[in-house]
Amino acid sequence: MNIKESSLTMFIKNNRLILLISLINFLIIYIPNLLEYYGYFYDELYMIIHSRRPAWGYVDNPPFATFLLGIIRLLLGDSILVIRFFPALASAALTFLIGIITRKLGGKKFAEGMACLAFSIMPLFLALNSSYTALAFESLILTCCVLILITIIQGKREPYWLIAGLIAGIGLLNKHTFAVFTLAFIAGMMLTPLKKYFISRFFWFGVLTAAIIVLPNIIWEIQNNFISIRYYNSVRENAIAPTPFIMLVMIPVTAFIMNPLVFLISLAGIFFLFFTAEGKPYRVFGWMVLISFLFYFLTNIDRVDRIAPLYPILIAGGSVMMENLMEGMDRFRPKPLIVSLLIIGGMFSFLISLPVLQPKTLYKYIDIIESKTGEYEYCDILLNRITSSYRKNFFHRLGWESMVEDVSVAYNKLSPQDKAKAVIMARHYGEAGAIEFFGAKYNLPRVIALDENYRIWENGTVKGNPVISIGFNKEALNIFFEEVELLGTIHKCDFCIYYQNDLPIYACKKMRKG
Repeated sequence: MNIKESSLTMFIKNNRLILLISLINFLIIYIPNLLEYYGYFYDELYMIIHSRRPAWGYVDNPPFATFLLGIIRLLLGDSILVIRFFPALASAALTFLIGIITRKLGGKKFAEGMACLAFSIMPLFLALNSSYTALAFESLILTCCVLILITIIQGKREPYWLIAGLIAGIGLLNKHTFAVFTLAFIAGMMLTPLKKYFISRFFWFGVLTAAIIVLPNIIWEIQNNFISIRYYNSVRENAIAPTPFIMLVMIPVTAFIMNPLVFLISLAGIFFLFFTAEGKPYRVFGWMVLISFLFYFLTNIDRVDRIAPLYPILIAGGSVMMENLMEGMDRFRPKPLIVSLLIIGGMFSFLISLPVLQPKTLYKYIDIIESKTGEYEYCDILLNRITSSYRKNFFHRLGWESMVEDVSVAYNKLSPQDKAKAVIMARHYGEAGAIEFFGAKYNLPRVIALDENYRIWENGTVKGNPVISIGFNKEALNIFFEEVELLGTIHKCDFCIYYQNDLPIYACKKMRKG
């Protein structure tokens, strides 16, 4: 018992700085949920609906985060405070791992603290970890894998490839994009001395372990004609091709969502991995970052958050390099300056990334930003990228239950006979998830949607008479139904996303044949 207590005491003593920053990170992300300015994020509602239908795959995500949510709901319920506890906890764990990785790369106390603090003030990660989605766990899983790989590099502990394979398998079962990082790392091995591990049986046992873990999802994809690949291709085809002009715009956008100072630390991390003697043993991670970036660039995927799980290793490396550069510069007091800038930048990041501002206040600020567009094309694209991301992150958390109330009023206008046979048809998964989640409270019928997962669940058919349509154009409905009657309208929500306002609700009967 004394040994255990001593070990725990030593662990806390050796890691008290990064443990403290990790705790602060958790509290900063979790506490805003107590303000209750905003409700469920629409992706959260969708994942809750997924967790009610356990499967080895879904169109837009593998099942790990959904399975985990199902267990959470079973044991603790599905309130906002319950489900958002876990992404906040994942963020705190990731903060701690970044500190440990920084130490393993050669960083001392200041580098450890700077890396943890830099990560904790990144607007991108603050936003991602403020709601329950698979993205909230992807970076943590990849960083766990990176830590194991660094241990292999430093200690030649070949059996650790099995642990790396286990973690990679979980990552692949959480997000398909994890395959990009995995293949980029393997490609990086070919360009570094790590290629020697290709003849190690433990490396291939690790690969086999990952394959076994992800196999059920692969079988599901085969059974569903690789529907996820078709979905990803459709997303890619609808994306804006990243021309040199767009890529030029993405630089300040990336700097903004990372925090400009953290962006500079990450650039220092790239330099550390590619051009320093201390970073040379870990150059494989530099190649992993570069190859992943090139993959997304060449496949017309312009979302800057796609390589976000790679930022922690860059922050860790950059912090080590900056600490080394500051050696002997104490008379200029650069360390207090950097910490002060990070804290000041963090205060701004908290305001713009977490649900701490009332919707009315946030809406006013976004309107001010948008009023500055129209002068220069470059600025227009930059500002539109920023404001659209904030509209999505915050205003997609508003108005869902009030929308369901309006649907309930319209539904109750039906005769008892029609109510018994009715089905509700939504335009997309956000509406469908909200109606299905809140609908039990109002005794609403089954929900379907023009969404790939709902098409699988409903076998591609619309069964119901009447079909209560939400937000569809009457002329379009007349093509498919003989009778289309207006039942009501979704009321205008002051701060909801604009396309959720003034939606007509129709009762559609007698579906046309053919």
